[in-house]
Amino acid sequence: MSYGSVLYYFGLLLVALSGLAIIPLGTALILGEMEQIQGFVGTVVIAGFAGGAGFLGLQGEAARGKAREWFLLPVVAWAVLPVFAALPFYYGGVTVTPIDAYFEAVSGLTTTGATVLHGLDQAPRSILLWRALLQWMGGLGTVVLAVTLLSLLGAGGMQLFRSSIPRGEGASMFLRMRRIAVQISPIYGALSALCCLALWVGGMPMFDAVCHAMSTISTGGFSTRDGSIGAFDSPFLELVLMVFMTVGALNFTLHATLRKEGRRHYRQDPEARQFLIVAGVGAVVLAVGMYFVLGGEGDGPGVLTAVRSALFTSVSVLSTTGYLSTESMPLPLMPALVIFALMMIGASTGSTGGGLKLMRFGLLVRQSRRELARLAHPHSVMRIRHGDRVVSDQVMGAIWAFFVLYILCVASATVMLCFTGLEFQPALALAATAVSNSGPASALVSPVEVAALGAGAKWVLCLTMVIGRLEILTILTLFNPTYWRI
Repeated sequence: MSYGSVLYYFGLLLVALSGLAIIPLGTALILGEMEQIQGFVGTVVIAGFAGGAGFLGLQGEAARGKAREWFLLPVVAWAVLPVFAALPFYYGGVTVTPIDAYFEAVSGLTTTGATVLHGLDQAPRSILLWRALLQWMGGLGTVVLAVTLLSLLGAGGMQLFRSSIPRGEGASMFLRMRRIAVQISPIYGALSALCCLALWVGGMPMFDAVCHAMSTISTGGFSTRDGSIGAFDSPFLELVLMVFMTVGALNFTLHATLRKEGRRHYRQDPEARQFLIVAGVGAVVLAVGMYFVLGGEGDGPGVLTAVRSALFTSVSVLSTTGYLSTESMPLPLMPALVIFALMMIGASTGSTGGGLKLMRFGLLVRQSRRELARLAHPHSVMRIRHGDRVVSDQVMGAIWAFFVLYILCVASATVMLCFTGLEFQPALALAATAVSNSGPASALVSPVEVAALGAGAKWVLCLTMVIGRLEILTILTLFNPTYWRI
């Protein structure tokens, strides 16, 4: 095991984080937010020094890294990087305790979107920008992780993942990651800029448009307002966000090859079709539930309001962004169950979204249909396909194993949260949103004030957010004794 190579590449990430912190530092200096300057200077200096020391001092270790070191690196990155990213929250005076600052940083980098901050409408702009930048960086890292490392792991059905761009098979892992990052980053940045422009044209102030664009493309869910998107009360802005939440929830390698391959890749991609179908079905059920269960034209929303809110909520939750457009929280049982199911399903593989992933969900549904058909025709041969590929029983077994681990992770987090004093329903809602990285959507299932939780509950949620972001199996690999043998 070459720990030096892990520290070398982690040093590169720290240098990147240090460079990113210069942007809100400049914002704080321009706007005169003197209290926040200390935290950003600390991040720039400490992260830059520590990262630079690791990068410069361990260059000779870089070439010694093997495949198994790359399973340790993302765990270290998503668990330790937030320590440095938390400095502006703690020393900037927006959080009271270190665990609150760490929670906010973990939530940002994992693109979960849960927050412990209050009064976002009056919060320092440098802090709001830092939250958005953390999600933007975490979203890009998630795409690179999925396209390279998770597809290499091949567990949980990821061997079915098909990248539309060359991944550099045969090259070192670092070269593969760099190649993917170089190809994805311009598309990622261009989509963020396009989303920002559309929001600004739609009437959103430029600063809010910048922050929401980064949170939307990364499917993170951090907002600059306490009322989330509902605070703007604009159908046009909701439409823009729905479009770009869908873009963020699809396989990013499809976006990267749009000019070369055209739109046919979207039509041929099974998960793109599944996203539209599941989001549409969810929107219909939610619209019916919101209209009839909440009282129809009486005390509840009208037909158009119910349809608008349901469509936005369905796309927001399925993409695991978690933006809220309604003040009717929490929702009654039926709509809440639909939202719970959508957040558990999640977005596409190769996207910035979390959750079980549409590929696995679609194959589980097909497997269930095949087993039901076999009850009538026990000797029939029925193949399961994902696009144009036949799925073997071995791969289906791996997907079922991942599904069991996914549910077990939610159940375990729920139990641990209950031990901290939470009731079952809010504990389940928080556990599900943490594992699926859906953050704010928990308010639609069960209202809970994250800031009011005890330190134990926040540590549980931090751990769960990281596990969910790394899709469980990356973490479990480290518990295999053979992994640590030299």
